[in-house]
Amino acid sequence: MTSTNADVPVPPVGQADHGSSAASGRSARSRSRGLAWLLLIVSALLELVWATGLAASEGFSQPIPAVVFVIALIASAAALAYAIRTVRVVAGFVWWGVISALMTGIWALLTGVNIASVVSVAVLAVVLGLALGLHLLFQRRTQATS
Repeated sequence: MTSTNADVPVPPVGQADHGSSAASGRSARSRSRGLAWLLLIVSALLELVWATGLAASEGFSQPIPAVVFVIALIASAAALAYAIRTVRVVAGFVWWGVISALMTGIWALLTGVNIASVVSVAVLAVVLGLALGLHLLFQRRTQATS
């Protein structure tokens, strides 16, 4: 006796059934959230690229750095816009700003634009500490209201 799967619905191509819809919904949200945070980090790093390109363009008189600036600016804004659709706006902007500030500060130290000192490293550590504190505060506040 042979059996057929005629009564079993087949998902559209590229959409395999991975268990219950609730579990797959949570999994999709988790992936979407992870992608949003990744794009937020990429956007912050691209801010360093466009800021460097802007400085190197010397008032848009140097074409290659000017093009790098424009492309990095558009990509940074697009990545941030996508990330903010999923990540809470306040948390997203806090981390975007912190990552941008830290990377800019570290880049300035590595390239010799700023001289490494105890004070400059301490300031970067304080910025990171404040961001972590805000992150923990928002997490506790969110848990208390849910």
